Amino acid sequence: MRLSTQYFTGVLTGIFLSGTMSLIIVGDEAESHSVVETQKESLATELAKGNQDRPPKKRQPQSGTPHLTVLQPVYDFGTARQGSIVEHSFMLTNKGDAPLTIDKIRASCGCTATQMTSKIIQPNTSIPLRTRLNLTLQKGKQNKTITVYSNDPKNPVVTLKLQGESVTMVSLEPPRADLGVSYEASASRTVIVTAHEEISFNVLNTRTSAKNITVEVKEIEPGKKYEAKIQVMAPEKRGPVRGWVHLLTDHKGEYGVIGIPVEANFSDSQNTKEFKPVKKPVSQ
Repeated sequence: MRLSTQYFTGVLTGIFLSGTMSLIIVGDEAESHSVVETQKESLATELAKGNQDRPPKKRQPQSGTPHLTVLQPVYDFGTARQGSIVEHSFMLTNKGDAPLTIDKIRASCGCTATQMTSKIIQPNTSIPLRTRLNLTLQKGKQNKTITVYSNDPKNPVVTLKLQGESVTMVSLEPPRADLGVSYEASASRTVIVTAHEEISFNVLNTRTSAKNITVEVKEIEPGKKYEAKIQVMAPEKRGPVRGWVHLLTDHKGEYGVIGIPVEANFSDSQNTKEFKPVKKPVSQ
């Protein structure tokens, strides 16, 4: 049976969707249009009212407080050989009742490296902070600091220390040939060179940074201790002199060349004027 299109003229199907709600109306075209518009306005009003009544979501504050403690913040490694690696782990403990976050770790020297397995420490737990101090270029007393920054509200900055002494296997006494001020034609200074522990060597030759610097080496203890007598001649134009002396040895490693810094200052006493205060005129 074929139906005329006029049959559907008075029939209107309206569909209004909002979220999961669907509205279907069948009826006269004009009446259906009016019902649809009414339903739209009513639904929009209800949705707006619901949004106003709904309270905004609030960010839940973190309950509890983290607290960072370090049982032994200072590690004294005593003495260590120059060129060696000193390793130590500081135990970082969170004694608070909220997670502790390590924001940043800063070492006072590039010779010190740090490592942690996690930057978040749960309450009542500990995590080691591993440190490595490279003493290759370090000599003498050492006092390195490691600063730990965290979200501990009462103590956000904690300082850790690595201290001790880096001992060289070859020592100079004094550590440099400082001849001071001289009014003479030359000046001299003696430096004792000592090899420690298993290190030993023989001095085969010497060299200096300038012709007016000379050195004589005398063996005190075979392979272990030497006396270096350094002499500096005054330059034509008297003034400060800086240079070095090298002892060339038969050591196959880092002590094949042992350097001794040299300093001197030659002054001409004849040109030194006696200081006399200037008399001020007496005011009348």
